[in-house]
Amino acid sequence: MKNVYILLLALGTIATFTACKDNGSSGPLSGNGGSGGTNNFAPKSLQDRTLTAQVNSGSGFFTNTGNFVISPIGSTSGTFSSTGIGGASSTSTGNFSYVPTPGNEATLVLDDPLEGTVTMNLLFQTSVIGTYSSTAAQGGTQTGTFLLQ
Repeated sequence: MKNVYILLLALGTIATFTACKDNGSSGPLSGNGGSGGTNNFAPKSLQDRTLTAQVNSGSGFFTNTGNFVISPIGSTSGTFSSTGIGGASSTSTGNFSYVPTPGNEATLVLDDPLEGTVTMNLLFQTSVIGTYSSTAAQGGTQTGTFLLQ
């Protein structure tokens, strides 16, 4: 339980810093990478990684509260399992594909034979934390923060 509180505290800190306005200065906390360029934080693969997310909002197919953990098996494609906590308490399995783009973004597509296809757009603030926005083939959107371990 202590680890969940630490995770929630870390994710809340992420949300606070991502809400800060970028004033155009160049420094380690300026929000522009110090030079206006990209930092290439998005990893090339998800091999041996786990994505833990905190839901900030949701509509349609998605819940608007809770946390969930996605455990992919493979580097850029393969199978996954997902376990929800709290409001996001469903369990899911299926196939995934992960496509990083140059810079700080990546797309994670989860295809569950029972629940349909979910596309997660990931925006990395560092190599392990960031924000996400998801859309479901069944309709709806969800946003939140994530930690990649």
